[in-house]
Amino acid sequence: MEIIRNCHLITMDRANTSYENGAIVIEGGKIIDVGDEFSVTAKYKDAETIDAGGGIVVPGFIDTHTHSAMTLFRGMADDLPLMDWLNNHIFPAESKFVNREFVRDGALIAAAEMIHSGITTFLDMYFFQNEAAKVFKMAGMRAFLSEGLINFPTPDMKSPIDAFDYVSNFIENWLNDDLISPAVAAHAPYTCSDELLVKSRELADKYNIVFNIHLSETENEVETILKEKGKRPTHYLNELGILKKKTVLAHCVHINEEEAQLIKASGASVAHNPQSNMKLASGIAPINMFRSMGINVTIGTDGVCSNNNLDILEEGREAALLSKVNEKDPTVLDDEYILKCLTINGAKAL
Repeated sequence: MEIIRNCHLITMDRANTSYENGAIVIEGGKIIDVGDEFSVTAKYKDAETIDAGGGIVVPGFIDTHTHSAMTLFRGMADDLPLMDWLNNHIFPAESKFVNREFVRDGALIAAAEMIHSGITTFLDMYFFQNEAAKVFKMAGMRAFLSEGLINFPTPDMKSPIDAFDYVSNFIENWLNDDLISPAVAAHAPYTCSDELLVKSRELADKYNIVFNIHLSETENEVETILKEKGKRPTHYLNELGILKKKTVLAHCVHINEEEAQLIKASGASVAHNPQSNMKLASGIAPINMFRSMGINVTIGTDGVCSNNNLDILEEGREAALLSKVNEKDPTVLDDEYILKCLTINGAKAL
């Protein structure tokens, strides 16, 4: 048994309890008690103590949207809009370079970078996720891993049919693991057919696992779906039955109030990716509107290639500053709310 003492402990419980002189009791790799240092050390007199040096201790941060192995693409194709960046640079590079070894190496770098920034849990969308799972299991991280399902061939799949077989096997292999949680990902409304979206949703429902998708990241996406489907992306997904609880919607930059009401009613969560949205000039997500409506807002780093790091605390800071300047109101997205987005809101989403 060990006690971490001499810390400013922020618990992020429902009462938002904090202890200026706090202590944490750990036994068998699990936290079994927290409280003020005097009471805790008196209760567990025989425990070994670790001095935190007066530092701040918070729960592990949760990154609700990333593409972990893309650490190996850091700095590639900077200063481009999303569709040019994606279609003319990222997709071709993935087709040429991404394989099992690439994902293992990229995931290992991502694990080190995430742990360094305080991320203990994350939701990932990429390829060769069975390889990534082994890496994150070894690193001791809680990883929600989803294979990116998309209409065209990917580095590890020749067709969506092959992909569904792979994903089903991946889910079965990792479903009961203590650290790795399989999830389902449909890439985006503009890269997935109706059938692919519905089958992806059904697969997530079958196993009662997390479903995630990019949504309304750019104005171009909204215009494309309006032209092809005659409705905005959120309405389109809602009519297909995609919006439900245990669903994480990445970006949600170009969402109007009516669409936000659909998200709220569905119980889905939003993964806000401010630095990626800034880098690709995608726009500013209406996070303060989501907050006022009671939508569960979380924070993601997105992939390193569109960020260019996995520093989630920096992401939280940018989320606050971006909304303040967008709303022209310095009181929006206060630090307490940002900490919730980084911790308990992420836990609720997953």
